[in-house]
Amino acid sequence: MRVNGRWQRYGWALVLALALGPAGCLVPQSIDKSSNAPHVPPRIQVQSIPLYLLVPYSTLQHGQIDVSQRCRCTLYLEVPEVDDEDPLARLEVRWFIDYDPQRPASQAPVVTSFIEGTFDAAIVKRTGPTLPFNDIFGVSDGYHAIDVVIAETGGFDDTNTTLRNRAMRPGYESTEHRFFVQVVTDNTTQCPNVAPSRRSCALADGGFP
Repeated sequence: MRVNGRWQRYGWALVLALALGPAGCLVPQSIDKSSNAPHVPPRIQVQSIPLYLLVPYSTLQHGQIDVSQRCRCTLYLEVPEVDDEDPLARLEVRWFIDYDPQRPASQAPVVTSFIEGTFDAAIVKRTGPTLPFNDIFGVSDGYHAIDVVIAETGGFDDTNTTLRNRAMRPGYESTEHRFFVQVVTDNTTQCPNVAPSRRSCALADGGFP
């Protein structure tokens, strides 16, 4: 019996597909960073933040007792989890202290870091950033607002002068969280060393662990 040419071609294609099986090459998806399609924004998972940081404010205590013992009190402001549906996206983290659009000196990030992407599409949750906040930032006693701003690398519009270092380019969106901190000088007691505070003392070489 003569096989119709169309069905013959179909049969050969089917045989070829079965022969390749798992060994067949996968065609990678196109990743076009210049696309005008909106980028899926990352999201800070607020519920992952420890309860002791979800308070009206945290206190950073420092004073002469710690200084005389070559110790330092550090307040660890942490965002344990950031979600991003794009596993390839590299995220940029910027921390600001007392950001004020009217005060240029406050608009530079005090710390910038990155959260790397992965080729594993099953990984949506990323380990978020932590800011060790202490007297090295030169903050005065009183209340301070510490902001963490996270966006896809390349999403920040650093040419914007209205919201300098925080504005986003079209198609991008940031995720943010604000911590309030009270800085207190206490010369009668040492750092409490209770989360989120941690007391650390200088090593033999004078540095801190």
